[in-house]
Amino acid sequence: MEIGWSQRDITPLPGEELGGYGYYMNRRADRTLDPLFCRVCAFRENGRVAVLVQFDLIGLQADHVEELRARLGRAHGLPAEAIFFHCTHTHTGPASLRWFGPGELTQTWRQIVTKHVMDTVADVLKHWEPVQRACYIDHEFPGIAQNRDEPGGPVDNHVRGLLLEMGQAAPILLVNYGCHAVALGVWRVYSADYPGAVVRYLNALGYRALFLNAPCGDLDPCVTKSAAFGKGGEEVLDFYGRRIVEAVERALKSKEAVPVGSMQFASKLIDLAVQPPARSECERTIAESTALLEKDATDGMALSTLNGTKNWIQMLDSGRCVARQPIEVQVLHLGGVTLAGIGAEFYSELSALMRAKAGIQRLLVAGTCNAVTCYIATRRSVENSRYPVRAARFYGVFPHTAGAGERFAEEAGAFLADTAARPG
Repeated sequence: MEIGWSQRDITPLPGEELGGYGYYMNRRADRTLDPLFCRVCAFRENGRVAVLVQFDLIGLQADHVEELRARLGRAHGLPAEAIFFHCTHTHTGPASLRWFGPGELTQTWRQIVTKHVMDTVADVLKHWEPVQRACYIDHEFPGIAQNRDEPGGPVDNHVRGLLLEMGQAAPILLVNYGCHAVALGVWRVYSADYPGAVVRYLNALGYRALFLNAPCGDLDPCVTKSAAFGKGGEEVLDFYGRRIVEAVERALKSKEAVPVGSMQFASKLIDLAVQPPARSECERTIAESTALLEKDATDGMALSTLNGTKNWIQMLDSGRCVARQPIEVQVLHLGGVTLAGIGAEFYSELSALMRAKAGIQRLLVAGTCNAVTCYIATRRSVENSRYPVRAARFYGVFPHTAGAGERFAEEAGAFLADTAARPG
């Protein structure tokens, strides 16, 4: 197997609206705290190529992913299922999703991202390095995350990864750990949040590093438990970055050599069962939100609820009142290690269920991959109408039903197991 690698600084000029945190905040960057990158790692075996593209962004829109895959396919002959996008989910990067309230995606910024992707992938595919050794790492440590959906609930504190060594060239290290990238807080700057700090520290140690944020729909940094939520600051990014890298260094001391080759890639849309609301319920919500805005025109939550609910009415009236939401699950088998991606803010607890069903020993799972469409939450979260139920509005989708997340995890795990069993 051969590897291609490149990265590109994609930090825009000040002024782009940032994605994440609150609703209709008009939070625009006035400077850069740390740069944002597009990193590309490509894999080639026997003429077949797969490409992993990682962004320091909050997520990508479905039609943007479709456009990027089509353009890369035409330019380089790559099938769609061989092109894997992942966003680290920083909430301090330019808005890159089309939603109701948490930041406005501009056409200009979308075109800039597209050009960066095309240029970076073209660079990568010109230069290949043979892999001499591959190693898998998995280490459990106290972590930096807490369960934001269910205080005291389960947390995945494993840092996992894939180390690729190419002789004289700097090794490539894919690091997989899950926690919402909201450690910095509600600043008006560009920042890759704690994943950027992880990569910078690994770069300083001599690695070409790429961070894959594991499923973390239910996980926030521990700093958010304090009364100073939204005010983490640079020192928190530095501390969390060092803490994760120290865990990676401990994991590398007991790394496991794995075979490379027999590359396979596949993708599947798995339906998530959703429950469209009654029109009467939507009309009542619109009236309540309108009344709140009459009292306070700056109420961002009320405006987001109003616009999201109006979108639901349009969906109901247009006949788009479907009972399922397709979510992409993508898999890349690299011999001894498997990489899986979920096109949603997937709960870590559900990721554990998917892992158990898949039965794959060395598995890296990334959330917010490809088209980021919604949250996928546990039955308990849905039954208690927690945040993911309310957040469906700003994603422009209907809430999913109780138990749909568990069924999705089971089906996704079965898909991973099936692809792993196929001959290379």
